[in-house]
Amino acid sequence: MEQRLLGQDVTVRVIRDGTVVSEITAVGTFGDSMDVEIKDEGFLGRTSQDFSEVFDGYSGDLEFQTASAGWTDFAEAVRARAQRADPGIVFNVVRSDQYASGDSSVFVYHDVAWGQIPTTVGGRKEFAKIKLQWKCSERTVVKNQLL
Repeated sequence: MEQRLLGQDVTVRVIRDGTVVSEITAVGTFGDSMDVEIKDEGFLGRTSQDFSEVFDGYSGDLEFQTASAGWTDFAEAVRARAQRADPGIVFNVVRSDQYASGDSSVFVYHDVAWGQIPTTVGGRKEFAKIKLQWKCSERTVVKNQLL
């Protein structure tokens, strides 16, 4: 069997105004989804429904651990944009996959909007975790080239 993609071969970067937000480095999980809605319509004289799809963008979440208070700068930037105090802030999320074959894929999620940002501290022996939920309208994929 071919070697499959492992989590250790995936990196995630959050970019604010063209600058990598480097405090977010210990990403534990990353999930993304291409959101497509199925529409159905029943017409008279037909024996089954007609189906079509509508593209609704992309969504996802990521969970990370932090070693410094620097991640709060990111959270404050999200708040500032959401409250229109600094509406010009643009966030991009970049995920790089490095395959055992030597191939790579770089996914760039453009102008990401953020949802809830819960922080969890599970106990004395547990690491604090921050989870981010996001959505965007546009994604580009570049194969075999690092960004």
